[in-house]
Amino acid sequence: MKISLNELASLMADRVGQPFNVPLQEELKVIFNYKRADWIQKILDKHPEQRKFFMKDFSIELEAVSRAECPVVVDCTVLKTKEKIPVPVRTTYGLFDYVGDPDKTDGYTYTTPEQLLWMLNYGSKYTKDRPRYFYVNGYIYIYNEDSLESLNVRGVWSDQRQLGTFKCNDVLCYTDDDQWDVPDDIINTIMQDVIKNELRFLLAPEVDEVTVDKPNGN
Repeated sequence: MKISLNELASLMADRVGQPFNVPLQEELKVIFNYKRADWIQKILDKHPEQRKFFMKDFSIELEAVSRAECPVVVDCTVLKTKEKIPVPVRTTYGLFDYVGDPDKTDGYTYTTPEQLLWMLNYGSKYTKDRPRYFYVNGYIYIYNEDSLESLNVRGVWSDQRQLGTFKCNDVLCYTDDDQWDVPDDIINTIMQDVIKNELRFLLAPEVDEVTVDKPNGN
């Protein structure tokens, strides 16, 4: 079933006799999106080898951060992505599949701010100065690579709509008209789930406010 999120929401609204109800369709897009994220989480937890079918990568510009803003105290320049990174699907595999040069020839090793400080103080002199990255509050930071202007990031993203402002190969990484990257059987399962649960709530008739006349005291 080749279908986009727009088409999916429109199809569902049409099924309940409200094909022109735009607020309903927008609400359905949000619901479909979080159910997609839940299903992809389940698929990758059980079949991590299927990550390749859901991965997308994009490039993002970097900027130098001041010492006051940097999560670690180091003697060299630390770079940070200018925008927050979309939330990745969290699995035992890791957060990101690649973080490195835009030409994808040199990937950097992940570390935490605490691990980085330990390596700088106690690590091998041959490896402690290698470029590394860490991820804090939605931003990726690059240690010891101050000439880099942009960064390529590849991963599986929880909410594809968060990719809407990023470019993948010079085109927008995602629009609601793009084909939904979910297997057909899962799409059908999600649709039935929405019909039985959220849609019933969204279409529940509003209860009119009942006013009770006050006694006149006679």
